[in-house]
Amino acid sequence: MFVRLNPGARILPPTVVTGDRWVAEDLRRKRRFTIQRPLAAVLVAAAVPQDPDELAKQLAELDPAVAAGDWQRRVTALLDRGLLVSSDPADDWREELTAAWTQANWREAAEYHLLAFDYPCIDYSEASAMGIDRSRMRDYQAIEPDANRYKLDYAANPGEELPAPTAEIATGTAYRHWNGETPAAPATAEALAAVLSLTFGVLQERTPVTESAPLLRRTSPSGGGRNPSEGYLFVRSVPGYRPGWYHVTLKPFSLRLVSTDVPASLTGLFPDFPADPAAVVLVTSVFERNMYRYREPRTYRTVHMDAGHLLGTARLVAESIGLRAIAGDAGDALALENQLGLDGMAEGYLGGLALYDGNAPAAIPATIAPTPATEPAIAQPLDTWPALVRIRPTTDEPGIEVADVVSGRTHRFNPAELAADLLAGAVPALPTTTADDVRRAQLLPGLQHWQHRGWHPSDQSYVASRRPATVIPEPATPTAAAPRPGPGIELPAPAHAAKHSIARLLVNRRTGRAYIRRPAPAEVLSGLLWHGLSEFRTGTSSRAAADWDPSVWEVCLCVHNVEGVERGAYRYDPQTHRLHLVQADDLRPRMATILQGMRSPSSAGWTLGLVADFERQQQVRPSESGLRSLYTQSGVIAQDLIVLGSAYDLSTLVTPAQQDSAYLELHGLHPRQYGPIYTLTMGLSRGLDGVYPDEAE
Repeated sequence: MFVRLNPGARILPPTVVTGDRWVAEDLRRKRRFTIQRPLAAVLVAAAVPQDPDELAKQLAELDPAVAAGDWQRRVTALLDRGLLVSSDPADDWREELTAAWTQANWREAAEYHLLAFDYPCIDYSEASAMGIDRSRMRDYQAIEPDANRYKLDYAANPGEELPAPTAEIATGTAYRHWNGETPAAPATAEALAAVLSLTFGVLQERTPVTESAPLLRRTSPSGGGRNPSEGYLFVRSVPGYRPGWYHVTLKPFSLRLVSTDVPASLTGLFPDFPADPAAVVLVTSVFERNMYRYREPRTYRTVHMDAGHLLGTARLVAESIGLRAIAGDAGDALALENQLGLDGMAEGYLGGLALYDGNAPAAIPATIAPTPATEPAIAQPLDTWPALVRIRPTTDEPGIEVADVVSGRTHRFNPAELAADLLAGAVPALPTTTADDVRRAQLLPGLQHWQHRGWHPSDQSYVASRRPATVIPEPATPTAAAPRPGPGIELPAPAHAAKHSIARLLVNRRTGRAYIRRPAPAEVLSGLLWHGLSEFRTGTSSRAAADWDPSVWEVCLCVHNVEGVERGAYRYDPQTHRLHLVQADDLRPRMATILQGMRSPSSAGWTLGLVADFERQQQVRPSESGLRSLYTQSGVIAQDLIVLGSAYDLSTLVTPAQQDSAYLELHGLHPRQYGPIYTLTMGLSRGLDGVYPDEAE
């Protein structure tokens, strides 16, 4: 038997971020080990498959002070821990994915995705789950307070009060909006105030069971009530507002001036928006709010979804009062954060919404080409390993490389020679630039905190996604979409959305975990898919940036209880408005398991899943930001569906955590190409205004 370095293994040398230790990560098994330097040398030498005895003999030659028998015991120990594996791959789709994503400029995204895929979460079907969750929170609170809910940094600055979020603040109805009947209107101060109020305003404060600051309820759902997102506004030309940058301050609820520095052109800051918006709503994330409770890397996804929900809300409100609104996330994050005085590792820009007069033209600029790097790389000997450098196997042939996330460079080494350097305590000379060194120093405090909170390798993916793209890869021919089985089931004519105002639906939105146990009308399901996913049908969007392409999404449905529709797993075809049956069965128990023990499917009408076709997204967004853009987009799409569902008297439970492999298997999709991003379980609501009628009514 030959052995080799686990393709999912990553070796982190001692740095100012990880401390004075060597760390080995196994992205596949979601495990992390502290190891000694000689074990790191074994892993590096094993990058080329070889017989275990020959591997031990080679290491004994590199370090004669250690006998071959001792090296054999170390090899065996690493095999037992899964850091060395048989050279015959057992799950080669992960290797295929990593190689393909590397070619598409998604290498760091691949590493995060493999770690987050099937990440173990608390199973809420177990009676002890809530007790475990609360016990963790009490342990955290015994060490440091849980009080970070909103920023008051600008409360003393000049500003304008914002109205409280109410059902009367905007009158545009769901019926008019989803039938395209809302008349165009100018971007006024009153219109902007309505958008900001219904997006960021606090509807209610809730006292948690554990000892912490009250949790906030907004019009958009936020996992665990953490509300990591902050709101800002750039005003270019809105009567009644001074041009400049503002923060949406919650106490007192107001717009507070941050800066009057207005750039001559917005193209560099917001390359994905048409020129000259009247204003731009910006959403950032204060990562610590979610890090405090969720000390694992998968939650990095959810802060983007949180931002997406807010962008979706702002877009719905703006459109309902006659403005034109375009959502996107390709802004120059570093420049925007500098403009606002933010440290992007503590509070990072995640997306924006450009606002225009309702009759503004609909042209959206093409994606801006990457700017090539101009500063030459200079090899400098280093006394210690630089932060965000790690050692990993190469993807195109057996070998080893040192990857530098800050610069985006990788450096290949002969495995035996690098192993010898490690045994000698030497640090290889790695090319760097002055700009790299400055950027690395700026990142250090944030990186240390992300490591402390367990958000790794989220930190690597996040930093990589914020580098300017310097190479456009040759477009690969994507694998054909998985065929939808059979001729499909024709859905009935879509039901019309109720004539409630968008504002009323938002203010009265509640997360629904249990539903009236009656079959949902098929016309309602048809209406939700027809109206809520209309851009999927056309394949283009005038409501989002050019690199938010609806064709990258596969829509899956588990029908639990819908009039006239057989229970089972389906895939939806937006072009034909048909459901294609993958398997017929009562899948409610199975779906509850997939959703980490959530019991909502037992009384729901259906569970809808937004599944990404990664290969198509890589053609649209061939840069490291492409993966996390999917997370943000899913929140925007989900918010449309939640509010439209409310107009059909449905309530929704959104779940970003699911058993990924089981979900894909249920719908006949392969993880090499697809990944579930977000699920929405929906059923007949127990009351729009929070008055829950008896289920028998």
